[in-house]
Amino acid sequence: MAASVPLQPERKRLLLGQRLVERKWISAEQLSTALAQQQRTGEPLGRTLVELGFLRDDDLARDLAEELGVPFVELRTLSPDPGVLATMSAEFARSHGCFPLRREGDALVVALANPANFMALDEIKTRVKCRVTIVAASQRDIHDAIGRLLEGAAPTTPSTPPPALPASVADSQSRGSADIVDRLLQQGLRWGATDIHVEPEEKLLRVRYRIDGMLARAETLPKDAGPSVLTRIKVLSALDITERRRPQDGRLKWTGERGAVDMRVSIMPTMHGENAVLRVLDRSSIALHLDELGIVGSPRAKLDQLLARPQGMLLVSGPTGSGKTTTLYACLLAIDSLTRKVVTIEDPIEYQLPLIRQSQVDSGIGYAFADGLRTTLRQDPDVILIGEIRDRETADTALKASLTGHLVLSSIHTNSAVGVVTRLLDLGMDRYLVANSLSASMAQRLLRRVCSRCRAERSPNEAERVWLGASNAGRSLWEGRGCGACHGTGYAGRTAVYELFVVDSDAMRSISSGASELDLIELHRKRAGRTMLDDARDKVLAGATTVAEVLRVCTSWQAAEVL
Repeated sequence: MAASVPLQPERKRLLLGQRLVERKWISAEQLSTALAQQQRTGEPLGRTLVELGFLRDDDLARDLAEELGVPFVELRTLSPDPGVLATMSAEFARSHGCFPLRREGDALVVALANPANFMALDEIKTRVKCRVTIVAASQRDIHDAIGRLLEGAAPTTPSTPPPALPASVADSQSRGSADIVDRLLQQGLRWGATDIHVEPEEKLLRVRYRIDGMLARAETLPKDAGPSVLTRIKVLSALDITERRRPQDGRLKWTGERGAVDMRVSIMPTMHGENAVLRVLDRSSIALHLDELGIVGSPRAKLDQLLARPQGMLLVSGPTGSGKTTTLYACLLAIDSLTRKVVTIEDPIEYQLPLIRQSQVDSGIGYAFADGLRTTLRQDPDVILIGEIRDRETADTALKASLTGHLVLSSIHTNSAVGVVTRLLDLGMDRYLVANSLSASMAQRLLRRVCSRCRAERSPNEAERVWLGASNAGRSLWEGRGCGACHGTGYAGRTAVYELFVVDSDAMRSISSGASELDLIELHRKRAGRTMLDDARDKVLAGATTVAEVLRVCTSWQAAEVL
């Protein structure tokens, strides 16, 4: 059952770059630039040319098809036979760069992004158990077809083809900026992106998605598409389309396959044009309950006790993007807001919560966190959430509010839970006030989760056995091998690791008497307090994440403690 690939008569073969220059699809200067870029990245020349915006994705696939003597098809203009879609999963199709089209006699016609990939041909043949005829299609078309037809979206007919990202100015004009932006947003949501980056460069417009905390390359658009794409984003966000010299912030609501999704939009002028970042505020895609966040055991019991108190202060710390806001919202949802009045002061309001009064600060009119907090105290609140403690005035008002019958929740930027005390003192707070107001502080980080689709068990290496400790040295670890579901990374989704520092009577005396941060860390350990690394080790042993991921996310002082 060999795959059928028509052969072309023998002729002089040219290298890809030579062929493209000969056909005048690229210039000699563009080839030189791409070869230099290829030396830095190690990627195939064809993909490099597409990434740089010098070559259309369709033209790359068409050239390869002609060189191999394989028919070229545009999948977006075809209607695949629904009866053959079940022959392969989305995961298999994405990992092998293929898509089933139709049956011709006893053969299955399959589109391949790289018809010269004979290993993929063999695996396809084994999978479908019949003769295979290969046609060529662009990688973009194949990925789009997989997303539309193999991942649960409704198929489209040839008369209404799905919008495709243009690879030339003419395409941009014909399809329109609305279709381009829709495709960018839809693909980002389909991939589970938390942020969508639209980045102008000298010769192209690059799009990247932040997935599980890491930026992943997506589509590349021609440079000339930039202004129309940015204008469309501004229109959706109700921003000034004539302003191109100053930053702008806005918000949009966009409806796609998953329904309506809110996005926070930030636009900033750069050397080569306006840069846009869209933060996806999709409540359905995140865990807003403590049970789902990975806070377990003794820390969870202590946290529940803290949230049940009528007064006090809980501060959540960590760097930007560590999930502090999600944790704070989960804490709010764990509070009985039917019998307790909950008010928030945020910048901005990311997720709307039921029964909770949410207020957004606005520096343009002089409404800052401290102003909102003072007003909130006149609203008879039981629980107050402050988006972030950034300055002395906000810290002072928040600490005093926690002494006068209010439970105060907020975030602050520090590396550790104990470091929260040091940060408050650095802001000019009195030691006695900190000791008597702060109930607990919690530090957290987000780690990528091992992909459940392709994970495999293995024995730890020597360095990992040392990290696990003698009592766990014989335990097995889990890692993702890479598949279509995780885009070949071995990770899908994220889990959090925590440490909780409770300010009990001993800690209160230590803070009041002038104890240093190292003294407080020692006190925390003597009380058998779990560190963030203890939590990370447990999650590695449970197969949720990997040692490599823990060391990637840990700061230098934590890594030193690990090793």
